[in-house]
Amino acid sequence: MKTTAESQRFRRKKSNELSLGEAIDIFLDQSGLRGLLLIHRIQAEWVSVVGEMVAGATLRVEHRNGIFIIHLKSPNWKNELMYHRTAIKDRINEYAGETVCTDVWIA
Repeated sequence: MKTTAESQRFRRKKSNELSLGEAIDIFLDQSGLRGLLLIHRIQAEWVSVVGEMVAGATLRVEHRNGIFIIHLKSPNWKNELMYHRTAIKDRINEYAGETVCTDVWIA
């Protein structure tokens, strides 16, 4: 026989109740934090986004109003990546699953 605690745990959801995941999704959308978390994830997982060689040459990555600013270690890398800005933008947006990057600046 089930105890009261077990039966409450498996009870059906009422129509006006939300799961914790649904409540977090609504909060992130309404507060505008979803985009910030996505940007932070891209920065934290930079190696997965652009690969080990480019990530190894990167000092830091900033984001301002849809523009990713990539600070690099050497002028040679800056020159090389100037030709790949569109590809980097596309990889960032593909990784994010939505358009978060409108342009890439190399610094």
